[in-house]
Amino acid sequence: MKKEYYSEFDRWFAEEHDGSPVEWLICDGYLKGDPDDGPNNLSLCATMPDGHKLLDFEERHVVRHRFMASSYIEACNKRNEIMGWGDVYTPHPDWDPVLERWRT
Repeated sequence: MKKEYYSEFDRWFAEEHDGSPVEWLICDGYLKGDPDDGPNNLSLCATMPDGHKLLDFEERHVVRHRFMASSYIEACNKRNEIMGWGDVYTPHPDWDPVLERWRT
């Protein structure tokens, strides 16, 4: 089985991140060309050292909130707190919380 990551950020986080806090963004996502003026989704995005990474160029992101977290799980808990979704985040079963990446 080939080793794949959900995104380039996941690869960077698993292989290069030194454990220091990273800036995370809660973004409204707008699909380009969608006739609806409202956002289509809410995204949790992380910034790598050289800025906000968005792999889907069919989407425009508008930042709603910024915060710092050292791991994906910490970021999800902070997102839940900011959005008023409750205190505890339960990772998706395909997310490996030890390796901090999607299982392949």
